[in-house]
Amino acid sequence: MDPLLILPNISINDIIEYDNTSYYSSPMSEYYEECMGNYLEDHLYNLHNMGGTELIKEYDRLPTKFTSLKEWPKKSNLPCAYCNCVTPRIPLPEPLSITSKGDIIRGCLYCSPLCFDKEIENRNLSPNEKTNKKDMFKVVIYKITGIMINDLPEGLDKSNLIKYGGETSDTEYQLNIRYLLPKELYRKLFYDEHDYEYYEQYLDKALN
Repeated sequence: MDPLLILPNISINDIIEYDNTSYYSSPMSEYYEECMGNYLEDHLYNLHNMGGTELIKEYDRLPTKFTSLKEWPKKSNLPCAYCNCVTPRIPLPEPLSITSKGDIIRGCLYCSPLCFDKEIENRNLSPNEKTNKKDMFKVVIYKITGIMINDLPEGLDKSNLIKYGGETSDTEYQLNIRYLLPKELYRKLFYDEHDYEYYEQYLDKALN
């Protein structure tokens, strides 16, 4: 099993119960429920078809709003809501709204700006709605990295991943993210220097 695909050693019923408690306790929009429903569907598909034998007993619970990097988890065992990969990078929250205090009410979590961008492009939204979503996400990235991003390169579609019927492994997908993102931005998506160096070594080793 690809080490980036970490599946819990718990039953499907446990996952549903835990995620319902973790995510649906304060639903903030119809899309929020739809988003988490898609996440569960993808996750349960992988659990059923790939054999959930890894060692995660339960998923991290993250705050329902982002106030500052200091108060935000520096990494998480939650899979990306788009590609379903788990990485040691800072989880990037989808902004549902921004309060007058500047707090970001969050939806799903993503492992990279490319995954978020791909998710928004795939949604049935108007051009203006997509632009607004992306503009709010730029605020998220700035609060986390201190870098204001403009346009992003197009990432891989998740349908290319093996777990979705394609031929690309999770590791190859993550290598693609590393190559496509600006180096400074990619580095700042890791809070811990040790995590960054270890993950770089892991990805470099995968090339050989």
